[in-house]
Amino acid sequence: MKTKFQYLLKKTLFIMSLFLTFSQSYGLKYVKHANDIDINFFEKKWKESNVKFLQQSIEGVITDHNNTPLIGVSIIIKGTAKGTTTDFDGKFSINAKVGDVLLLSYLGFGDVNLIIDSRTFYDIKMNSSAEELEGVEIFSTGYQNVSKERATGSFSKIDTKVLERKIDQSIIGKIAGEAPGVQFDPFIQEKNNIGLVIRGRSSINATTEPLVVVDGFAIPGGFSTINPNDVETITILKDAAATSIWGIRAANGVIVITTKKGENNRKLSINLSLNSSVTLKQNVFKAPYADPNTQVDYQIGLFNFEQYSQSRNLFDGTLNEFSLFQTNSVRETLLRLQRGDIDIATADSRINALRNNDGREEYSKLFLRQRLWNQYNLSISGGGEKYNFNSSLVYNQNKGAIVKDKSDQFILNVIGNYKLTSKLKARFSSNISQTKNENGIGTGPVDYLINYPIFERILDDNGNYLPMQGGVNVESSQLAQRQGYPYPWTFNLKQESDNVDNTSTSTDIRIQTGLNYEVAKGLKIDLSYQYLWSSFFGRNLLNENRFTTRNLVNSFAQVDENGEVIETPVPAGSLLDISTRSTTDNTFRGQLNYSTSFKDGIHSIDAIAGYEVRKQITEFNRDRKFGYNDQSLIFTQPNFNTLYPSPIFGGQRLINSNSRLTFNENRFLSYYVNGAYNFNKRYTISGSMRLDDTNLFGASDEFRNIPLFSVGLKWNVTKENFFNSVFFNNLNVRATYGSGGNVDRNTSPFLVARQGRDQGSFLNNYLTISNPPNPTLRLEKTKTLNLGVDFSMAKNRIYGSVEYYNRTSEDLLARRNISPTYGLSSSFLNVAELYNKGVDIDLGLRIIDTKDFKFDTRILYSQNENKITSIDESNPGEIFLFTQYDANSFVVGDPIDNFYSFRYAGLDQQGNPSFFNENNDIIEVGGDIGAIEALKSEGSRSPTRTGSLTNTVTYKNLSLRVLTVYSGGNRFRFERNYDPRFFRTNVFSDYVSRWQQPGDELLTDVPRLSSPNETQTPLYLYLDESDRNTDDASYVRLAQVNLSYKFPQNLTKKLSMNSFTVSLQADNLKVWNFNKWDVDPVSRTIPIPPTFTLNLTTTF
Repeated sequence: MKTKFQYLLKKTLFIMSLFLTFSQSYGLKYVKHANDIDINFFEKKWKESNVKFLQQSIEGVITDHNNTPLIGVSIIIKGTAKGTTTDFDGKFSINAKVGDVLLLSYLGFGDVNLIIDSRTFYDIKMNSSAEELEGVEIFSTGYQNVSKERATGSFSKIDTKVLERKIDQSIIGKIAGEAPGVQFDPFIQEKNNIGLVIRGRSSINATTEPLVVVDGFAIPGGFSTINPNDVETITILKDAAATSIWGIRAANGVIVITTKKGENNRKLSINLSLNSSVTLKQNVFKAPYADPNTQVDYQIGLFNFEQYSQSRNLFDGTLNEFSLFQTNSVRETLLRLQRGDIDIATADSRINALRNNDGREEYSKLFLRQRLWNQYNLSISGGGEKYNFNSSLVYNQNKGAIVKDKSDQFILNVIGNYKLTSKLKARFSSNISQTKNENGIGTGPVDYLINYPIFERILDDNGNYLPMQGGVNVESSQLAQRQGYPYPWTFNLKQESDNVDNTSTSTDIRIQTGLNYEVAKGLKIDLSYQYLWSSFFGRNLLNENRFTTRNLVNSFAQVDENGEVIETPVPAGSLLDISTRSTTDNTFRGQLNYSTSFKDGIHSIDAIAGYEVRKQITEFNRDRKFGYNDQSLIFTQPNFNTLYPSPIFGGQRLINSNSRLTFNENRFLSYYVNGAYNFNKRYTISGSMRLDDTNLFGASDEFRNIPLFSVGLKWNVTKENFFNSVFFNNLNVRATYGSGGNVDRNTSPFLVARQGRDQGSFLNNYLTISNPPNPTLRLEKTKTLNLGVDFSMAKNRIYGSVEYYNRTSEDLLARRNISPTYGLSSSFLNVAELYNKGVDIDLGLRIIDTKDFKFDTRILYSQNENKITSIDESNPGEIFLFTQYDANSFVVGDPIDNFYSFRYAGLDQQGNPSFFNENNDIIEVGGDIGAIEALKSEGSRSPTRTGSLTNTVTYKNLSLRVLTVYSGGNRFRFERNYDPRFFRTNVFSDYVSRWQQPGDELLTDVPRLSSPNETQTPLYLYLDESDRNTDDASYVRLAQVNLSYKFPQNLTKKLSMNSFTVSLQADNLKVWNFNKWDVDPVSRTIPIPPTFTLNLTTTF
């Protein structure tokens, strides 16, 4: 009864207050009291007193200083248990009355006390707390934003502060050393164009590249079309809970790039930046090659062997295959002396002149230079009440390390967001990139050292071209022209460089658009579309001064019985090679987003569900024009269907048209769902599932429709009542399990055959089966268990995470022996399995944190172990399959890129190599080793342990950041050691330490100089693949030093600037190696030169 009475009393008072307020507003508004007091005064007082008792719906949006919505902000009415949290867009709604205080809290941000007044909508900015954790923000999966407080998966985030600090032309450089579990490996380029892997290799033959996502859509081709200055954050998804939403493309991990957006209600902001970088010239003298004097001695030593002293290799007045080509000057001099063309004095004079000539200096002067990069970046952003935008234009100007290598790139980026109605939003972005390349001859310093004797000159004293190896000698060339051959036949590297005309243009367009509509509170529908178009046009004009052109025309010349040219089937003139490639990629996505909380924020649910369809078409065309005239554009194509005899080399051959045409189309249809539930900010459970259907798999639904899934749990221990630790500020425990997929596009469910042409008399076209039909072809699957702990301690001065993962990959494509009745002996089938397991550690320390002075340290460490658990590829009978460094042995129980070595036992008394067999007996020349057990398992070629140490010291506006990286746990084979089996153009520097007399075997392990006949014995074949040439590939690199100064605001304002920053950066300053040769395992021939960069950035 009492309760009912109170209810009626409140209702009566409420109605009376409304009546009195109405009366004051409309009946007494202009009536004055006898003392001339305005009645509006009483109206105001009545309103203030009455509205305090009224509950009203309060709405708002909470963002950070960058206008990024904050998801999951806790909002509690102070003094009560009532509350809510913000949704995906940072929005919230709560019932409160005037005078109530809303307490806003969010990890990493300072608390906000908001006093409710008469307004019903609030735009709230939360500022980062002084003790904010690095990276405590929002993670983006590409499909949705996830608060770290509720994220169950494994994420690593590189934030704006780090990205803007590091100066680099590529995204790869921004990532290096900044995320645990990301492994940079120079040995994986065959299956990975990006050059990095995430948590080890999960496939044997398919690509190991992570998926790259930009603003919610996957893009092919890596990072080349992205302006690094436009990147807001980079999030790396590493476990199944994070990646499974991307389905069959996510087994190798996902790199999610979020670009910068504009801000609402912000005035126009202009940002200008200039980067100027110089990389020192490569030092060709640092390569492990012997000096010219030793090179001459080496050639003299080879001349003592029959194969190198045959007179038929010297021009004898005829055109023949034995004496046609240019030989090195030492050998030519000795041959002329042997034949009596010159006397001993002349020979000695020529030899001594060669000893004193160092072609490395001439090559460096003619072809090498400092690599230069200049970047000019302009960005404009701003916004009004219902829109915001950000646009940028960047120009990259590059001059390569080799003369005539250069590129120019423009990237234009425009992003806009529009609020069409209170519930409907639209977004649009476009990215246009164009790169123009001018390519030189492509002969770098390593190619020069491999192919051209360093004791020979390139130009004479008057700058004339001298004949070099790779072409026809002078006498044969002059005779050929006298007999009617159209062109001189000699070769010179400088002549090639002077006449190179090789250009290409790449154009990429990316358009993204979308609509977001709020159907009901917490429920939104999102429609988005991406269009990608990529075009490549390459033009390589090989004029009549290029050796390729001259050699092709001359080599097909037809002669009569006297050797006189009577016909040139390849017409005289230039060769023009044209290559075009175009790719069109369309992706449409429809997605529902649902976010809600109830019971005063105790329960919260975030979920998405969607449908995605994608189609990609790639076309490639290559064509060659013969007898081309660049002025008239006239060309003459030869007869490609006639076999022409070769008067010099014998036999018959066709003229290669150098043409190719390909067409490829792939289609994908996907369905996905992802959801997470959080209870009282303590417990989070998440799950996801995705189904990908594509034309890449077998026809049966059993192999096509394979769902991929993940589940995850998270426990916020610090929210528990029993956890009252003063030391721990935050402690979370995570666990996830799920599956991802990978696709190898080198095979097909259908018959794959390649066209060929019979070079015999009938010129028949034929098909060669490269892969038989495989109706059971299916997805490569990777199942991942991830366990993680996130922590912060000592008032957030110590923070980080520790994760353990175990990834099992199955149904991997590997080669299996099949019945020869199929037309081939083996095929790629889903028969292999492997696993990766390891740990990722991320530890941050705020050692000093005062107003003017700060000292921060961040330590990253990752360890990965992988092993093959099932395969049918290795053949125990082929011992060299195991020792080939570039070909994997694929043995069960071994790492996926394990390699083997013969065990070197040093030299015998005659200076010959010897080896241990499977019984540890020493086998000398004349013996053989055939048992696999005799080999030594070296271990992984790829790093199994990686890490980095970042120290940042800041004093007021001056900041120094030092990045040191570590890589180890792997082995490498150093192939720059002297091996008598290979008779190289230039011998390596350890040749001087070779065995030369009995007793030297006690002092050196370098074999003696041996003849070609001797080196064909089995033991010599083992030397290059022996453990003599292997060692630890670990290194520590001082990767980057960055010094930055931000000018005081009082000074910049006088210059009409909002900010002005100057930065100096140095890369690759020093490397510490742990191998016996003290060479950098990443760059084994010529050390990586350091790079120095200046950055100027200002905003208006």
